[in-house]
Amino acid sequence: MSRKRCGSLRGQGWKYGSGFVDGIFPVLSPVAHQILNFVRKEVDPNNVRAALDTLPVTHETWDDLINVAVQLRLNKQWDPIALLGQFEKMEEVLTAMEKGPYEADISTYNILINIYGRAGFFERMEVIFQSLTTKNLKPDVVTWTSRLGAYSRKKLYRKCLEIFEEMIDAGCHPDGGTAKVLISACSSEDQIEQVTTVIRTMHKGMEIALPA
Repeated sequence: MSRKRCGSLRGQGWKYGSGFVDGIFPVLSPVAHQILNFVRKEVDPNNVRAALDTLPVTHETWDDLINVAVQLRLNKQWDPIALLGQFEKMEEVLTAMEKGPYEADISTYNILINIYGRAGFFERMEVIFQSLTTKNLKPDVVTWTSRLGAYSRKKLYRKCLEIFEEMIDAGCHPDGGTAKVLISACSSEDQIEQVTTVIRTMHKGMEIALPA
């Protein structure tokens, strides 16, 4: 999320708030560490919700909640992720910020789409995705690939092809990451051949990401 209009989190060298070290590992603030430890131990969603309700609606809270969710995702700790959110608090913070002097860009929503998808909350992921047009935000290749990845992990090959066609129709060109996600959805050699043929035909620059 941009901290001011036309601003960017990249290259700022912040200890906390940028969210990631080298784009991979989340940087947790002291408060984020407390949230992480709490949701790992707590099993009652009502207690989690009550605790999250005490957090202020600030950029720092948004950073902390997102970074904790990403940390849990990296460790494949899906139960705490489900507790952490039903993700309502993160969306509350985002909504409050959008009403203020700050701007949520497509990368902000990409994070939510990615986390919802990885946690298996397909319906909520699709709601977020469909809301982008009403916010005058155009899905980019990361948005589409994150959405594809959610269904790819469940080997929902046909659904992935449908989304891929939507992506192309929307004028968004796939990249190597998209190719890998599509291939991971395949469960037979015929499907892999079909995917690689289509992608190589339309975007030859992706060949390095595809099997020979």
